[in-house]
This record gives sequence, C-alpha cells and structure tokens, in this order.
Amino acid sequence: MTRREMNARLRAQRTALRAELGRRRAAIRARTKGAKTRRRVWIALAILVLLLLLLLRNCSCAQPLDPPQVTAGPLASGVEVSIDTPAPVPPLTGRVATTPRVAMPQEAVTPPLWLTSLRIQVAARSPRLAECFEGTTRPGTLRWSVAVDPDHGVVSDPVVEPTLAGQELSNAQRRCVVGVLSDPPYQLAARDAPATPARVALVIEF
Repeated sequence: MTRREMNARLRAQRTALRAELGRRRAAIRARTKGAKTRRRVWIALAILVLLLLLLLRNCSCAQPLDPPQVTAGPLASGVEVSIDTPAPVPPLTGRVATTPRVAMPQEAVTPPLWLTSLRIQVAARSPRLAECFEGTTRPGTLRWSVAVDPDHGVVSDPVVEPTLAGQELSNAQRRCVVGVLSDPPYQLAARDAPATPARVALVIEF
C-alpha cells in the first residue's frame, strides 16, 4: 500500500469518526432537551396543584346562619314577656390598698471562733505559698474556697481562682497552692463546730 493510499484511508476514517461524534452529540442534546421539557411540565403541574389547594382552603362555601329572632307575645291571662339586655359591668378603677409588712429584725451573724484560728494558720503558710509563685513578676490575689471540717481540721473540695482581671494560674501553680493549703490538717479545736463541714472563702495575696 502506497503512502497516498494510507493517507486517503486515514482521512476517510477521520471523516467517519467526526460524523459518528456529531451523531452522538445530537442524540445527547435531544435527550437533554426532552428531560428539561419533562421537568418543566412536572413543575408546572405541581404549581397548579398548589394553587388549587390554596383556593379550596380559602373558599368559604358555608352561608352564615341568621341569628334567631326572639319576639315577645301575649301569653295566657294577658301577661307580656320582655327580654332586657343586662347592663354592662363598669370597669374596675382605683388601686388596692397595700398592707405594710412587718420589718424583720436582722440578726447579727457572729463568725465561728475556729474561723479566726484558720486564718492565722493559713497566713503562717505564706512562705510555702511563695514557693508556688517563684518566677512571677507581678503580685496578685486569689480566692480560696473550701469546705472545712473544724472538728478534725481537714479541708476538702477546694476551689482556687484569681481575683484580678487578666491574671491566670497554671496547673502546676494551682496544684501547689491546693497542696500547701490542704496539708497538714489544721489545729482548730473548735467547740462550736457544726455537724457538717462548713464552706468558707479566704482571699490570699502573693
């Protein structure tokens, strides 16, 4: 086969491929157009159904009933009956008088004796607390809230939180503070100790 014949065969194959590609594109466009047409028809039908439902909902076919008419006529022995409309109730006016309340006397709450002893012993642990804040450049304050068993001097459920804005405690500092303030137990010797642990809060500067 000569080169000219090979070129002619390649051109013929290329022409056939282009024709086949054109037919396939036309078929794809026809299917796409048909699908779009069907979709539009379904959308139009759905809109019509919704409009019919709205019209049926808003349509009021029932006629309002006329109110019954009451007529007064003569009864036996010439007595007439009349229907009177009751008079409207006048609106309430004025204010209800207020009753003065009896002032409750405020009883002065005396702090327990063991609380002063607790504060003194907490202050005595200041050197150990200072070790928790080594390297801190600024002084600060924190609030220590804890449940105290005055009879045994044991504290539980501690909460340590800074009181100044922008001041935060690291986890290591928090654990150190809780350890120093919890161990060893306090010597309170409380005669007025409550039956259950009392919760107190102290402000500590460092």
